Amino acid sequence: MAEVQRGVVGDEEYAVGQALDNGSVITRIDIETYDDGSQRQHMEATHASGAVDRTTTFAPAPDHPLAVQTALVQKLHDALIDNVTVLGELGEDSHLAALTRQVNALIYLVLGQFDSTAGT
Repeated sequence: MAEVQRGVVGDEEYAVGQALDNGSVITRIDIETYDDGSQRQHMEATHASGAVDRTTTFAPAPDHPLAVQTALVQKLHDALIDNVTVLGELGEDSHLAALTRQVNALIYLVLGQFDSTAGT
C-alpha cells in the first residue's frame, strides 16, 4: 500500500490538504494495487474537532467482470438516450422505429427499470 498525495473517488479527484464541504480536511490517501490491476483506495479526512472520517473505495481491473458489467450498463443507458433521437427522426409506423422500441423494452428489463414504458 502506498501513501499518495492525490486520489479519485467516483468522478471526483481529491488531494491531501484539500478542505471538504463538511469542514474536514483530507489528511491521508492510500492506494493498494492488486496483481489483477484492481485498486483499493483508503482516504481519511480530519475535522477541526479531531474526529476522522474514513472512506474506502474499490476499483476493479478493466477486465474484471464487475468492470465489464459496469461498462455494459453504461452502454445500455447511452443506447436509451440515443434511441430517443432515433425515434424522433423516424416515422411512427416504420419497421426501424418498431425495432428500436422493442430494443428499448429489452434494455429496461435488463436494467431493472420498471418505472416507465416510454419509448417501448
